[in-house]
Amino acid sequence: MVQQQRRRFDPEARSAREARSFVADALPDLDGLDTRVALAVSEVASNAILHARTPFTVRVLVDPDRVRVEVTDQDPHMPVRQDYAADSVTGRGLAIVEELSDRWGADGHEGDKTVWFEIDLPPGDGT
Repeated sequence: MVQQQRRRFDPEARSAREARSFVADALPDLDGLDTRVALAVSEVASNAILHARTPFTVRVLVDPDRVRVEVTDQDPHMPVRQDYAADSVTGRGLAIVEELSDRWGADGHEGDKTVWFEIDLPPGDGT
């Protein structure tokens, strides 16, 4: 069974924190999962705030096998993963998402895009 929650956020700095909290509340209680997901959602939400500068929607899907988080904003420009130095203060968000998640990607739609990531759950631990 898939559990799904969705919430809209404004393109304001506090929305990254609020998105993190929203997603954390939707997660199963598994050691370390909330930290991985919180960091990844912070990066994707921050990108929506900084680059799209439009309202964005966060959707969380939890099934027995994985957690999937989708962030949809109203900017059709697709994100591009950059290779910046490890001490760079910007431009490393998608590299962080790639490191934290089992899969990630972006899907373009007419007039918007969705950036998503998935984290696999240990067998028998999903909701």
